Amino acid sequence: MGDTGYSGSTIDYTAQQFRLLRLLPGDWTDPITCEAETASFTENPTYYTLSYVWGDVKDTISITLNGSQCLVTRNLWYALRRIRAHGIVEESRIWIDAICIDQSNSSEKTHQVGMMAQIYKNCKEVLIWLGEFEERKGRRESAHIATVNKSKCFEFKADKQISDSPYLRRFREAMRFVERNPWFTRVWVIQEYTLPKATSVLFATIRMPFEAFVAARENSGAHESAGCCQAWENDLSLLRLSIYAFDILADLKKRLRERKWSLLDLCDYYSDRSATNGVDRVYAMLGLASDWLGGEPMLPDYSLPVSTVYTQVCADFINAKKRLYYLSYISGRRRDVESDLPSWAIDWEDPIHKENYHHLRVDLVKRYETAWSYDAAILADGNLLRATGRAFDAVSTVCGIMDVTADEDCYMQTLAEWLTTVGLGMGSRGSEMLYPNGTALPAAWWRGVCGDAILDGTDSRRLARHESQALSTLSTTHVWETTFKALKKTGPQDPTILWESSNGKQVRVRDIWSTIVANIQQRRLFKTQMGFIGFGPGDTTVGDPVWVLSGGYTPFVLRAIKQKEGPSCYELVGSCYVHGIMDGEADAPTETVYIR
Repeated sequence: MGDTGYSGSTIDYTAQQFRLLRLLPGDWTDPITCEAETASFTENPTYYTLSYVWGDVKDTISITLNGSQCLVTRNLWYALRRIRAHGIVEESRIWIDAICIDQSNSSEKTHQVGMMAQIYKNCKEVLIWLGEFEERKGRRESAHIATVNKSKCFEFKADKQISDSPYLRRFREAMRFVERNPWFTRVWVIQEYTLPKATSVLFATIRMPFEAFVAARENSGAHESAGCCQAWENDLSLLRLSIYAFDILADLKKRLRERKWSLLDLCDYYSDRSATNGVDRVYAMLGLASDWLGGEPMLPDYSLPVSTVYTQVCADFINAKKRLYYLSYISGRRRDVESDLPSWAIDWEDPIHKENYHHLRVDLVKRYETAWSYDAAILADGNLLRATGRAFDAVSTVCGIMDVTADEDCYMQTLAEWLTTVGLGMGSRGSEMLYPNGTALPAAWWRGVCGDAILDGTDSRRLARHESQALSTLSTTHVWETTFKALKKTGPQDPTILWESSNGKQVRVRDIWSTIVANIQQRRLFKTQMGFIGFGPGDTTVGDPVWVLSGGYTPFVLRAIKQKEGPSCYELVGSCYVHGIMDGEADAPTETVYIR
């Protein structure tokens, strides 16, 4: 972190050099003393890397680096003490970003971040530092974590008997302590875990292979599924949830190897991760991108503002793909933050990316083909996007924003307003009416509210014809408000079987509720001038045009921008669902539209 101690270890950018740290021996209470030296991949150096959370940058402790004093965060200081005590790097060296990169030198930081993927990929092992215990409880948790090795990761025996039940509860308690560690939320973790050849977890006095935690979850799941350990069933279930954070990372490594990833897809897929600097949401993905869409790989540049970096990622994607499907990922814009980001670029700092419903919605929109088959847009210049589209209709009525997490009175009040607007409120005769596309209004409502889709395992899929018919019968057998009140209370867990799909799978209430939440949460219901029902961004207002854009999965709510000269221009309010035009029923897009 400091700006001293780098004399004698100047980096030659043209030689792809980087610094490595030699941690000098010492007793537990001795000051930390290090030596930094340059290395190059041409020398095939042997070294470790450290993956950790910086911690509070104001809470620092001084160490000695090349004879000079250098400040590091307290969490890193703890890590250095434990690494020295473990004797891990006595015969080797270690790479630590906060020390090996001169953080006060922006050009060096840019150069070294561009090499980080190579640094992690070629290391002997990455050490994941989860922190030091500072209380008696921490010592107990550390001891409990050690039981995973004693229990052989709760291995599943042939006789289906759990041989390690004495360790089970203690380890589960320890994992509940560990899973709250902020390390699991960092965006850089994806690269730091997936690229190295080997991974160890350090927690105070404990050092264990990362795979031991993954194996513990898999084995506990085998016991739970087999039903062989009913006395420990509750602990097994909780254990699987506690180790879930480890399992997610193991799954990420598998996903990255299964197919090629563009930079935009990576940024969006891992957008729920935290980053101190907004540009790191992009730069942390550079070493993982495997499909540069025919162009040159992006290089990090810390002199650029966040808006420029995000815009470049989206613009490169549009130019290469000639498709606008990623625009359907934009559910709305943050109005409480001033930004130079054009409305057609994804704001990966928007808190919506941390919401589960958003990620399911992103999966959901890929099932639609509003104008997918048409070649899409090119960038005219800078922040201006030129696209081909058609103004399908305009918003004539808007309702309140739905929040399924709100208290029941608030939720039901919004629902009642929605149903009245649609024509299905209490005492109405909407059940006898037809929707603009000729189908029954109740069927259109149900198909619309769940996005005409259902959750199938971990992914969504479109409803089959017989499933649409089965869903529409809910309107004749239940009162609307009663049905939704029951769904809200039990939906996430309700195993009640609604029908059997054509592939023999049973469709349950929870499968429908998941897509309902994905489609309506934090959205407004609106009606168009032609009577179509839509679910759009919270910013949607009366008069907003609903556009179909070439190469888009979904329709979009746009809004005219007043300007003195130049072509008519719009801003993107966000993607929307409009029942009846999600499969290409609207006329072909032929108009040129400009979006800022």
